[in-house]
Amino acid sequence: MDRDRALKILGLAPGASAETIREAYRDLAKVWHPDRFPNDERLRAKANERLKEINEAYAALQRDPPISSAPPRSDAAGTPHWAPPPSGVRGASPTRPPVPSWVWGVGVTALLAGAGLAWISRPQPEPDATREAVDPPPPTPAAASALESPSATPRNEIAPAAAKPPASSDIPAASPFPEAPGRGTSWFTVGSTTDEVLAVQGKPKSYGEMDWTYGHSKVLFSAGRVVGWDVAPKSPLRVRLLPSRIVHPTGTTFTIGSTQDEVLAIQGTPTAFNENVWRYGESSVQFRDGRVVDWRTAPGAPLKATPHPEPPVREWYTIGATQDEVLRVQGKPDETQELRWRYRKSWLFFSGGRVTGWDVARKSPLRVRLLPHDAAVTASDFTFGSSADEVLAAQGTPDAFSDPAWRYGESTVYFADGRVTRWDARPDSPLRIRR
Repeated sequence: MDRDRALKILGLAPGASAETIREAYRDLAKVWHPDRFPNDERLRAKANERLKEINEAYAALQRDPPISSAPPRSDAAGTPHWAPPPSGVRGASPTRPPVPSWVWGVGVTALLAGAGLAWISRPQPEPDATREAVDPPPPTPAAASALESPSATPRNEIAPAAAKPPASSDIPAASPFPEAPGRGTSWFTVGSTTDEVLAVQGKPKSYGEMDWTYGHSKVLFSAGRVVGWDVAPKSPLRVRLLPSRIVHPTGTTFTIGSTQDEVLAIQGTPTAFNENVWRYGESSVQFRDGRVVDWRTAPGAPLKATPHPEPPVREWYTIGATQDEVLRVQGKPDETQELRWRYRKSWLFFSGGRVTGWDVARKSPLRVRLLPHDAAVTASDFTFGSSADEVLAAQGTPDAFSDPAWRYGESTVYFADGRVTRWDARPDSPLRIRR
């Protein structure tokens, strides 16, 4: 990829400085990180492609840095690195007669003496922590292989003796990797580079292309960037999961329906995570479509969660109830078959795991209730032409039913198109019929 195209991908004009390139890259990497689209596969795939293009553009610009317009550099002795113009080019110095060797000797001696005085009298630099770091190129194979050598020498320069040494906690672990960019932070996150992890966490115990090990903890990578972690109890990592947006929870606990950003604000960074499960030690929080649906709290790993109050347990069930709901209300059946359960001499009928009907025998009651289509209907009796809801309001839940007939004990009411057409009343099973 050429430099012009790489700049265009990062939205920059020709001549952009290294600092501007770095800032643009970091901004775009955050905007297009796939983890920002956990619930949209289409956008996640698009973000993956876009981030790959952004990474390639940034890598190309690192290989082809901008031509500096700064004054020529000087070496340690203060000698400017001027390159003489080629012979025959306008501005080239005219040919001069050779200078005697003793003149060169005197000049070099004077120059070295002056450089030594300048070095002694120069102001001492501040500690490295105050300098603005510049993004290095990605780690090279040679640098990576140096990990295997315990005698590898860090690239960090030793501060002059006169300068106040930085605190030991400010010195990153010696690493043969290229120096990491200084971000002024004590943590890393999803999207951080391997160099940024090194600057914060130090040298890993072991490493591979996809993960680095620190004690019993791991940092996971993809294309040279952090995509996750797994933190063990006694091997802390300096990680921080950032929210997709800043939220200000109204309480100090989360509950069913809370968003991932709310959980993050209340519970903090998880020790491991994926799209649907966040782990905090041995405890875990489960999500669906970015919202809490459940959690499991383990001893020693408390969660700041407040469950919704449990709905009151009904004393009855109806058409459409699940088998679990029937078990909570009616208890364990005496016999179970795929499509029906028996409680003493009464039967419950199922289809697809849900109640479709019942047949209640005498002295074997079931806690069932048939619900009306219109709850506003009231009636104290029924007659020819009465609706099913009017019969239900007057007579109550039938012991057995189908579209054409409802049974109440030994009596039966018959329907056509939802209206009473006749009935068969028995003395021991009275019906509330309007005479």
